[in-house]
Amino acid sequence: MKWLLVVLALLSIGMTSLQAEKKIIIDQAFYGADMDEVSYEDAKLALNLWLKKMNKNMSGFSAKILFYSEFRQLKNDIQEGKIDALILSSYSYAMHSDFYKKYFHDGWIRTEEDEKPFLSYVILKRKEARIKQNSIVHYYKYSKISKIIIEKYALGHNLNLEYIGTKKKSKPVLDLFFKKCDIAIVNKFSWKVMQELNPQLSQSLVVMHKTDRIFSPEFSLFSKNMNNNKKRIYLKAIKEIATTENGKQLMQMFKFNRLIKFDGAKLHGVEKFYKNYLIVQKKYEK
Repeated sequence: MKWLLVVLALLSIGMTSLQAEKKIIIDQAFYGADMDEVSYEDAKLALNLWLKKMNKNMSGFSAKILFYSEFRQLKNDIQEGKIDALILSSYSYAMHSDFYKKYFHDGWIRTEEDEKPFLSYVILKRKEARIKQNSIVHYYKYSKISKIIIEKYALGHNLNLEYIGTKKKSKPVLDLFFKKCDIAIVNKFSWKVMQELNPQLSQSLVVMHKTDRIFSPEFSLFSKNMNNNKKRIYLKAIKEIATTENGKQLMQMFKFNRLIKFDGAKLHGVEKFYKNYLIVQKKYEK
């Protein structure tokens, strides 16, 4: 939920310089396919509060956001042209990539600690451990793509594993270290930070598999029918985020480097990954 607040807060900071523009309404959508019911409702409340504050402080621009927890309604509204920009995750995109490619193209994406977009994930085990049938996997429950990654790995190695989601990002690794599970999955940057904070982790745990760098916890795609003036204003606001003191503070607080424009074609990696997963899953079921 924090990253959603950051996106809107940063946009509100950038948009203040655009007050001379003619009143423009940008219809955004948030698709919370990664969230359970409680987290989704919390996100809605927080986002609506931020939008109210943002719109009150600006003239010439107004942002609205529609919330979706089910793809069917989202699909209908996209087809009816009600959405200019869609915020979603790699998991959400992978589920319906062919549909999204039909209606959306470029957009913005967050960068990671090295100023580049996208993440890779690592699957960890204890050095001395042997992975066997019914081994227990811990993953962060709000990163459903991480569960798909470990499921794909398990199916490819003829392993039947038990999956348990945690409410904290760091807990899978800590649980593995303290022998509360047999396997953990985490994104590579988080693993690097945890190693720096606790060198003992490197002495006890090893990487048994690493993915390509193709995943993202959040990005936004622009509708192919989005007005060019709307897109210009939206991208200008994003570009100006780092030039304001409040923007810099928020970026530092949430370890959020930048939002950059990107070509939607770069999502081909996660699209291919998920389709390969479905192929492996189908073979395993036979």
